[in-house]
Amino acid sequence: KWPRAVELADKYIADNPKDWKGYYTKAKAQCSGKQFDDARKTLELARAASPKQSDVFVLTAQTYSLDSRGVLNSYAMEAYKALTPKRLADIQSNLKKYDQAENVLKAAGSNELDVLQELGNIQVEHANWEQWYARLVEEDALRAKAQREEKTRLQRMDQSKEARGLSKKLLEDATGNFLKVVTQDPKRSEAASTLVGLCLERQDDKSLKLARLAIMKLDDPTPVAAMRLVMHELQSNMEDQGPIDREKLTKACQVLDDILKKHPDTDKLTDKEKSEYNQVRLAKADLTRRLGDLPGTRKLCEEVLKTEPRNPRARMTRAELLIQQNDFAEAESRLLSLSKDFPNWPDSQFSYAKVALAVGKKD
Repeated sequence: KWPRAVELADKYIADNPKDWKGYYTKAKAQCSGKQFDDARKTLELARAASPKQSDVFVLTAQTYSLDSRGVLNSYAMEAYKALTPKRLADIQSNLKKYDQAENVLKAAGSNELDVLQELGNIQVEHANWEQWYARLVEEDALRAKAQREEKTRLQRMDQSKEARGLSKKLLEDATGNFLKVVTQDPKRSEAASTLVGLCLERQDDKSLKLARLAIMKLDDPTPVAAMRLVMHELQSNMEDQGPIDREKLTKACQVLDDILKKHPDTDKLTDKEKSEYNQVRLAKADLTRRLGDLPGTRKLCEEVLKTEPRNPRARMTRAELLIQQNDFAEAESRLLSLSKDFPNWPDSQFSYAKVALAVGKKD
């Protein structure tokens, strides 16, 4: 329906030629139709109408990242095919579109949080594609080695090294951008959880400490980021300490419970917020299970399934509790359903195979 949206936007523009919102709306519709070149031309008009509008810079950047993502996804689905010079050149060309996206946001010359957050998002996505590209050329280097194409092998290894180095730098820059966003506005849930994830992935203790100060000072911290911080602190405190430290587990459970108590009425939450708080419930369920509180674990899983009936982790944990109670028949039934709903999830397939054997289903 994007052509109709473009048509309606054009009518608005005709009546309001100096309003940037008309051009912005038209460009969004063009992006929906993958008309990225046209969208960029439309956004130039939007920028002329409102030169400092952050939404315009963000969408302009996305015309490059969305375009590149679509092409690279298609190549990733066909990674088994030979890496011909044409394929290689096209992949490299689309990776450079992320540079263009980043340059658009940097050119905004603004410390607006929406711009910084989108810059961080694009840098993370770019970094992930660079890592994929590094693996791709490394595989081709192995092929070249087997076929004694030494020049190609060395070239591919150089390309891999460059891509991995660029990925590392991009993740470092993204961490810095997300840190700026979160320290100024720690209520931004996606930015906060992404920041914590980056700090943990990069083992950046300095940035993690600053993130913790910003996020946990809130009376009502963003749930996923706070949960990750709690679980990381618990893991750090329990490393190499032998038996389960019940006191530390109980304390972590209490912190997660305090987060959940801030929003006892789930009906007032958006679907996205429900999903975020369910992640906290599942983290707490892991802890209560380790503490041997099986009824508490079951209750948490049932609370998740009330708002997300298909949630795979909750369904898996619920089935595992049945196994612990020696109710293999019911566990087998639930895991069979789970494995059918999520056929590409190895954990569900493995768990079903184990319980199927236990009940005598050898097929």
